[in-house]
Amino acid sequence: MTIFGNAAANELSGGNGIDRIFGGAGSDRLLGYGGADELFGEASADYLSGHLGNDVLMGGAGNDFLDDSQEFDFIADPVSGFLFIFAFPERGLGNDRLFGGEGDDTLLAGPGNDLLDGGEGRDFAQFAGFMHSYIIDRVAGTVRENSTLVQTLGDGVDTLVSVEVLQFSDGVVLMASGARAYFADGLSLTGTDGSDSLVGTERNFFITDNADRLDGGLGADRMRGNNGNDTYIVDNVGDRVFEDANEGFDIIVSSVTYTLSANVEMLNLNGPAAINGFGNELANELYGNEAANQLSGLAGDDILFGDAGDDILTGGAGNDIIDGYTGIDTVVYAGRFADYKIDSALRTVRSVAEGLDTLRGTERVVFLDGVLDWVSGIYSFTTTAPDRIGTAGGDTLMGTAESELIDGGAGGDVMIGGAGNDTYVVGEARDRIVEAVDGGFDTVVAALSWTLGANLENLVLTGADGVTGVGNALANRINGNAGDNILSGEAGDDTLIGGAGRDQMSGGAGDDIYEVDDLGDVVLERASAGIDTVRATVSWTLAANVETLVLRGAGDLDGTGNALANTLYGNDGDNRLNGGAGHDVLTGGGGVDSFVFDARLVANVDTVTDFETAIDQILLSRAIFTKLGAGDLDETAFATGDHATSAAHRIVYDAEGGGLYYDADGTGAVAAVRFATLGVGLNLSASDFLIF
Repeated sequence: MTIFGNAAANELSGGNGIDRIFGGAGSDRLLGYGGADELFGEASADYLSGHLGNDVLMGGAGNDFLDDSQEFDFIADPVSGFLFIFAFPERGLGNDRLFGGEGDDTLLAGPGNDLLDGGEGRDFAQFAGFMHSYIIDRVAGTVRENSTLVQTLGDGVDTLVSVEVLQFSDGVVLMASGARAYFADGLSLTGTDGSDSLVGTERNFFITDNADRLDGGLGADRMRGNNGNDTYIVDNVGDRVFEDANEGFDIIVSSVTYTLSANVEMLNLNGPAAINGFGNELANELYGNEAANQLSGLAGDDILFGDAGDDILTGGAGNDIIDGYTGIDTVVYAGRFADYKIDSALRTVRSVAEGLDTLRGTERVVFLDGVLDWVSGIYSFTTTAPDRIGTAGGDTLMGTAESELIDGGAGGDVMIGGAGNDTYVVGEARDRIVEAVDGGFDTVVAALSWTLGANLENLVLTGADGVTGVGNALANRINGNAGDNILSGEAGDDTLIGGAGRDQMSGGAGDDIYEVDDLGDVVLERASAGIDTVRATVSWTLAANVETLVLRGAGDLDGTGNALANTLYGNDGDNRLNGGAGHDVLTGGGGVDSFVFDARLVANVDTVTDFETAIDQILLSRAIFTKLGAGDLDETAFATGDHATSAAHRIVYDAEGGGLYYDADGTGAVAAVRFATLGVGLNLSASDFLIF
C-alpha cells in the first residue's frame, strides 16, 4: 500500500503489509506498523517510526526524529521544548535502515542490525542502555551490544554513518571525536557560581517517574532530588547530595573525587582528571573516566568499571563485578592470598569476608602478602609482592610513572613514588615516603603506628597490635586492623574504618565518614567541623557534633540521634529510631520499624519519611505526653483532621499536610503542639501508637 500526505501536518499509518508512506510538505507523523515499510518524511520536521519489520526510514529536509526502537516513543513538549519518552513494547524488531537527510536529525535504533545514516546537519543516535553496556568501535563505525557487561539489551550490531553525537540512557553523551559529556532528561535545575540549594520536584518528568537533573554549578551546593531517578552534577568537593531511601535509582556525575551519599546508587566520574570514586552501603555502580582512577565499592553487590587508564579497584564486601577495561588495572583485597579461593578459568576471587567477585579486564590482584599477575587466564603469585623491594639496610627506592608496590624491607628506607597510584609498605618508624603533588592515589600499608605524609591518600593498618593511624590535609581513607586502634583523619573529607577491635576515631575538619562495627568504638567530632556520618553494623547513638547515622547489615538495630538536626537511616531489619532533640529526619527502611518521641516538644519536630501504617509504630514517652496512659493508644484519644473535635482527643493527624500533633486538653484552651511530620493521606489509626 502506498500513502501520500499533503501540505498539512499529517498522521499516516500503514498496516501489517509492505507500505510506502510519503509525508508531503507538512510536519508529519508516519507509522509503518507491521511489514517491511518505507517511510519518507520529505519536507519539514517529521516523526517516522517503522515499528515491526525490516524498515527504511528517510527523514528528508528538516530536523527529523527517526524511531525504530523497541522501548521508546517520542512526544514533544510544546511549552518547554523537552522530549518525553514513554515505553511501548514489541516495536522496532528487524534489521532497519534509517536515513536522516538534511537537518539536525535524531535516530533511534532498536533490536536488530541497523544502519543509521544521519546525512547532513548535526545528527544524534540514541540507544536504550547505559554507555558501558556497549562496545564502540570508532574505526569500523559500529556500536555493538556487549552482553557480558552490565545488562543484555539485544540491540545487535548497528552501523553509524554521518552521526555526530551518541546519546545513552544513563545520560552519557559521546561525541564522534571521542569526547564525553553528560545529559539527563528530567527537570533541570542549575545553580549559580555561589553556594546553592537545589530541591527537585515530585512531578512526573520524561524517561522515568519524577526524574530530576540537579546541577549546582560552581560553589559548594546542597542538592536534593526527592522521589524519582535523579541525576546530580557534582563539580566541587563541597557539593552535598541528599537522597532518602526507596526514592528511585539515583546517579551522581562528578568531575572531582567523590563518595556516594546515602541512598545514591551510581557514580560516574567525568572529565579528564585522575579522580577517584567511593561507594556506600548499597549495591553500587561505579564508573571511571579515561584517566587513572581508584574505585572502591564498600558494601553491597557492586559493579566497578575502570574505563581507560591504570585503575585501582576495590569491591569490598559483597559479590562484585570488577572490570578494569583498558589499561593496566589492579584489584586490591584486604586479606592474605591464602584467605581467598581463586578460579583462573572463571576469573573469580572468593572469600568469606568479601564474597564472590568476578574480574574482567584486570591485570593484577594485590593481597596483603603479595601480588597476583593475571594475564589471559594464567596467573602467578609472587610472595615478595613489590615492584621495588629493599634490603635489610637503609635503602632509597625510586618509583616510575607506573602504579607500583614499593617495600623498603628492614632498615630506615626512603621510598619515592612516581606518577602512578603507588602502594608503600613500611616496616619501621624511620621509613620515609616522598610523594609529589598530583602523583596519583597512593596507599601506605603499615603494621606500626603511622602518620600519612604530604600527598598520600590512603592508610591501611595491618596486624593485630593496637596502633595509631593519622591522616593529613587530604581526603583520607584510613583502615584499622584487628587491634584497638586510634584513627585520626585531620583535615579533609575522611573515611575512617575501625575494623575489628574497640577503636577510637576522630575525623577533624571536613565531612567525615566513620564505619563502626563494635559497641566499644568511639567517634569524636568537633563542633562546626563538617557534616559527618556514622555507618554502623551495631546499634548506635550519635556522639556530639555528628549529623547522620546509617544502619547497615540485616540485623535488628537501634539508632539514636543527638541534640543536632540528625538524619537517621534504618536497614532492612526491625529498627528503633530515636532522633532525640532537634528537627530530625527518620527513615526506617525495610522491616517493622519503631519511631521514638521522648524529647521535649516545640523545638523537636521530626520527619518520618516512610511510615507504613499497620506495620511500623510510633512510640510516645509518658514523660513528654503526660496526658496519655501507658500501653496502646485509646481509640477515643486519636483524631484525623486539622484540630481536635473532642475533649478526649490527644493525638491529631492532619492527613492533608502530614502533621502529627499532641493536644493536651482537646478543647483548644491549650494549643496543640506539632511533634512530627508523616506522609500525607495515610490510613493512620490509634493502633499505630504505643505509649511507654
